[in-house]
Amino acid sequence: MGTFKLIMGRYLIFLMLTCIGWINVLPAQCCSGGVPIAGNLSLPGSKKGEVQLQLTYDYNRLRSLFNESENLGDRTRQRSTHSSLLEASYGISKSWSVVSLFSYVSQERIIETIIGQRELTRTLGLGDVVILARKSIVDNNHWGLSIGAGPKVPIGRNDLKDDNQLELAADLQPGSGAWDAMFWLSFSKYRLIRDRLNFSLLGTGRLTGRAERLSGRQSYEFGDEFQLLFGFSERVLLGKVLIDPQLMFRFRQVGADFVNELPLPNTGGSFLHLMPGFSLLANENLSFRFSAEFPVFRYVQGTQLATSQKLTASLFFRLSPSQRSNTPFSLP
Repeated sequence: MGTFKLIMGRYLIFLMLTCIGWINVLPAQCCSGGVPIAGNLSLPGSKKGEVQLQLTYDYNRLRSLFNESENLGDRTRQRSTHSSLLEASYGISKSWSVVSLFSYVSQERIIETIIGQRELTRTLGLGDVVILARKSIVDNNHWGLSIGAGPKVPIGRNDLKDDNQLELAADLQPGSGAWDAMFWLSFSKYRLIRDRLNFSLLGTGRLTGRAERLSGRQSYEFGDEFQLLFGFSERVLLGKVLIDPQLMFRFRQVGADFVNELPLPNTGGSFLHLMPGFSLLANENLSFRFSAEFPVFRYVQGTQLATSQKLTASLFFRLSPSQRSNTPFSLP
């Protein structure tokens, strides 16, 4: 009997250590959020010698716990991501431009325990950088079509630790630690039905690479990602201010993550968001854009937190050698 208890005691200790190890290796809770790099590559192509800059603040709040498409109504877990982004574009020639996207990310995770305590984990730091080469195929008063491709360069840290010096889960790190391949497509149809109504479609794809974590004891690969942003805008004059009201949709498809080449449960899913917004246009070189996102459809693999609300605000600048003054916009 004593031998049996000794064996069972050692087995339980082994089981507890194994569980603790997996808690450290896997995300404490998987979610549909993350650093919003692919969804913010939105600058149009620059003309030769032209510089475009866009400063963006992106806030993503995740409070809805889903099992596949069922909202579990669990409010004991929540996440939020605050991202500051700088996108810059420079025109190399009439049809070619190069675009880069830099990010600084702050993430928060709150878990309420069964005894009512709140465990807060916060991370912040520089995120990864995207560099794209873009080609303008069609650009006239009726149509616009551009394509682009390039790498996501892993300059952000992916080895941040908590207060106990345990490495945090991959989805809480500001960087992924891996090189990714990025693809980009922009299509526009101007003067749709009437002169001031436009249709736009923006597609981005990300083929992810593999990163080494936990001092080389783990390989981690985020799921491949595809996003499609599409909808309508119309230019209106409100007093002396030109406004572009917008009604857009965002579809996002994310594959499962892989740990040591095995699919990770509770990762990946499909999401459709409604995005009302507007742009205020001061002149051809300066504008402000704001949009909100509200979930329409969410389907996650397993059980995950999903976005409840999302807000984005951007300030756009254009520096063009051919323009000596800030020319006001006019209606068509």
